[in-house]
Amino acid sequence: LYNAGGSVTLSDSTVRDNAGVGVMLDGPLLMINSVLSGNGMSGLVAGKHWGPPVDIVKSTVRDNAEAGIYNRGTMTLTDSAVSGNAARGIWNVSSLSGRGVLTVVRSTISSNTGGGLLNHWQASIVDSKIMNNTTTGNGGGIANENEGLLLNFRGVLSVTGTKVMSNTASDGGGIYNSGTPDVVTLDNVK
Repeated sequence: LYNAGGSVTLSDSTVRDNAGVGVMLDGPLLMINSVLSGNGMSGLVAGKHWGPPVDIVKSTVRDNAEAGIYNRGTMTLTDSAVSGNAARGIWNVSSLSGRGVLTVVRSTISSNTGGGLLNHWQASIVDSKIMNNTTTGNGGGIANENEGLLLNFRGVLSVTGTKVMSNTASDGGGIYNSGTPDVVTLDNVK
């Protein structure tokens, strides 16, 4: 599915086993009770150029050959699961082609190879679980770091009421923060 700019609602649907990206967006998406799985690249690539909002509710993104979700726009993930993807579960990007603003609420990011969440811009995680993710790099559960393209690019991460457990990495099994100018705020994290 490629949305070149219109508004799309994906409800009670499955997008699976495609050779490339499952869903690619340049327009808004509302995804409810749906599954993106087994795609040959990422399950979802959102916000090619400072993209419009994407809302994912009660849905699953799993077992894709690259990152489950690649976000360059504004995305909210609620009551959903991102698991078993062959690269990062979610890659929240900051680059010249867009800056990802990600909110994760009551969701699970688990069992992804390459780590759970890589945040390059702004991410807020509330009442969620980040668990059983692995990577040979930094940040098994979460890696918070800027991409270094411009001085004003930095990772800003807030994690509240969330369990970060049983993740593995070379550095920062649970959470890795690359340091200044990157910022992590933790509140009631176990």
